[in-house]
Amino acid sequence: MENIMTYEEFLERILEEMNAYAGAEARAVIQKVKKNNGIELNGISIFSEGRNISPTIYLEEFYNRYCEGETLEKIREALIGCYESHLCNQNLDVSFYREYAKVRKRLAYKLINREKNKELLKEVPHKEYLNLAVVFFCAVDHEMIGSGMILVRESHLDMWHVDVETVYADAMENTPKNYPVSVYPMSELLKEYPEEIELWEETTEGEKKRAEHGCMQHGDAIPMYVLTNDQKIFGAGVMLYENVLKKVAERMKNNLAILPSSIHELIAVPVKGEAEAAAYEPMVREINATQVACENVLSDQVYYFERKSGRLVVAERIGREQAG
Repeated sequence: MENIMTYEEFLERILEEMNAYAGAEARAVIQKVKKNNGIELNGISIFSEGRNISPTIYLEEFYNRYCEGETLEKIREALIGCYESHLCNQNLDVSFYREYAKVRKRLAYKLINREKNKELLKEVPHKEYLNLAVVFFCAVDHEMIGSGMILVRESHLDMWHVDVETVYADAMENTPKNYPVSVYPMSELLKEYPEEIELWEETTEGEKKRAEHGCMQHGDAIPMYVLTNDQKIFGAGVMLYENVLKKVAERMKNNLAILPSSIHELIAVPVKGEAEAAAYEPMVREINATQVACENVLSDQVYYFERKSGRLVVAERIGREQAG
C-alpha cells in the first residue's frame, strides 16, 4: 500500500504537477494567504506574462480528499478544472487605486475580532470598537470576475498620503449608503425566505401590511431579528449604522441582546437588562465552535443595547439590571 504523503510533500507534488500543466510560459506558485481570525491557507496560482490576475485555489480541501483515498490524477484534474473555470482572460485595471480621490467613494468598513486578528492589525489601519476592530476595504467590480475587495493596508495610506481618520470618515459615510441595512425575522431566515422589515415606515397602514405578511407576528416564543446588509456580506457592520439598533429596540419595545452570529450578520433578541443579555454567551460560544466557519466568527461575547440611553456595551455576566 502506497504511503500517504505529508501535507508538505503533497504541496510540493501539486506544485510540480501544476507547473507541468502551466508550461514554459507560465509559473505556478503556492502562497500562504492570511484569512480572518489568524487563519492561514495555502493557495496555488498560475502567473504568466501579460496577465495580472489569476484564480487562487486553496489546497487544504484537496489534501483531505487525497487522505480519504482520491488519487493524485483525479486531484490534478480537479485542480485544472477549477483553475480553468475561474480563469479570466481580461486584466484587472487597478490603476485607480493609486489615487485616493478615485478610491474614497469605494471605501467601506467591516468588523473583525480584535484579539483573534492581532497579527493582521499590525499591518492594516483600524479603529478599535468594543472588543472588535473596524478595518477598511475598497470594493472592486469586474465584468467577468464579479465583485471583490482590496483590504486597506498601512502601505496604502502612505501611497495616498492620508491618515486613518480620513479613511475612517469616508468609510463611515459610504458603508450605510453602499450596503443598506436589512432586518428580518429569524423565522424567515430559517425558512430561507427572508421577508424584510421596513424599519422606517411608521404609518398605521404600513404596520397592518407587515402584520399581514408575517413580519410582525412570526410566532416565535422569543422574537429574534436578523440584522445584516442588503448584500449579506460583512453585515455585522450595521451595528455601527446610525440609529439602527435604536429603531430595532423601539420596534421591540425593549432593550436588546445583540448576538454576533458571524462577521456577516447579527441577531437581536429583546431582554430586560445586561445580565439577561450575557446569559446568551454560552449559546453563542457553542454555535461559534460547532456551526460557524472559523474565519467567519466575529465574537464569543454578547453585546447589550440599552433602549433609553442608546449605549452599546459588551454584556457582562455580573451587571446591573436596567429596566427598559
